[in-house]
Amino acid sequence: MLRRIGLRRTFLLAALVGTAACGDESPTLAGDPFFPGGAPPVTREVIIPAGSAFRPLGVFTGYSGPNDAPYSLVANRFGGELSANTLYRTARAFPAELRYTQDNVNRTDTLYRAVSGSLVVRVDSAASSQGPVTLQVFSLAQDWDARTASWELAVDSGGVRTPWATPGGTRGARLGQGVYTAQAAGDSVVLPLDSAGLAMLRDTLGFGLVLTAAETGVRLQINEADRPPLLRVGLRPGAPVRDTVITTDLPLGDQRNTFIFTPEPPQPAGLLAAGGIRSARSLFSLSFPDTVDACPAGGGACGRVALRDVSLNRVSLLLRRRDVGAAFAPQDTTILSVFSITEPELGRRAPLGEPVLEPDVRVVAVIRNLLTPQRAALFAPADTLVELDFTGFATASINGDTLPTTFALLGGPAVGISSVRRFETFGLAAFAPEPRLRIVYTLRARPELP
Repeated sequence: MLRRIGLRRTFLLAALVGTAACGDESPTLAGDPFFPGGAPPVTREVIIPAGSAFRPLGVFTGYSGPNDAPYSLVANRFGGELSANTLYRTARAFPAELRYTQDNVNRTDTLYRAVSGSLVVRVDSAASSQGPVTLQVFSLAQDWDARTASWELAVDSGGVRTPWATPGGTRGARLGQGVYTAQAAGDSVVLPLDSAGLAMLRDTLGFGLVLTAAETGVRLQINEADRPPLLRVGLRPGAPVRDTVITTDLPLGDQRNTFIFTPEPPQPAGLLAAGGIRSARSLFSLSFPDTVDACPAGGGACGRVALRDVSLNRVSLLLRRRDVGAAFAPQDTTILSVFSITEPELGRRAPLGEPVLEPDVRVVAVIRNLLTPQRAALFAPADTLVELDFTGFATASINGDTLPTTFALLGGPAVGISSVRRFETFGLAAFAPEPRLRIVYTLRARPELP
């Protein structure tokens, strides 16, 4: 739901009747004597179908995949269809040698053993099922390629296509499990592992582990960027002076990890789409009207005035969301950006220009470590309408600047700051292809000449 906050104004639904009717004026100050000629300026809002001013130019996808994402996913028939497993390499996380200090002596040991430990993952509770969700960790019994693995294929690279013996990752022994409940466990899940399981994960001839969900109808989104998963292990030197166990954390975030899922995201026909795991983007052209209504303060027939002769307070595009199914709908706050493009004929290869939306301070409130407002828009899962603020771009265009008229709508923030990448979500945003234009403007008061 789009929330409107601000001064009193008239709502003119011009497209419903072909021409906009005049309504009550909203002066910016109270009392006619304060204005030249006794005519207060009038602020109006017009919401009209964009019509021929907006033209979709195509929807393109396939710019990214799971191994590019700042998160991983575990799901089991979520929304009745989505299943996902997360794959981790583990052998390289273990150090080649254990270095420690005992009795004020620096020691090195290459024969150490992992005698206790656990897998710790951090869950994004806002984008996950509330639980309880039982996460299970299995050893992988087949080699795989993090860049090309899919639900059906372990390797799909360089003409080599090797299917999984079991789709979703061929499992070996179950190594452990842990239960996630948002209310009880916060955002972490700890999966205890025994020494035999840790030895298997340390084995350089092994293939790592696969993380799955036991219950059906659930999903967990795991943070990978700011708080990567880790093995918390107790390491015992091979020849200690006395019984010694050294506890340490072994991050898995720098390994070649990925997640695999089925089915592929929908490609809704006839709609605009943005974001999602495959980074969908929609190209479109947009122009702005030349004139708007000018109604006299005392009532009477409305005329028309050039848009360049009014004070533009806001010019935005209103997108109405469309359903993509529960399995692929955004689960948390989602960010959209719009870039200019100058070669739309290149389709999916059209290079992006500059971000064109007005900076939105609300984005700063949801992204940590961001110092300046983003040129972006955002919406919550329950919102049905998304507003893209083109005010600055529209003002420059109407005032005669030569600017592009074609754009790309993308999911995610407009700049590549690492701390904001976690807002690139698995969920796909889809919109009706017939947006509306919202124009809020003030008619400039003209003094009466003697």
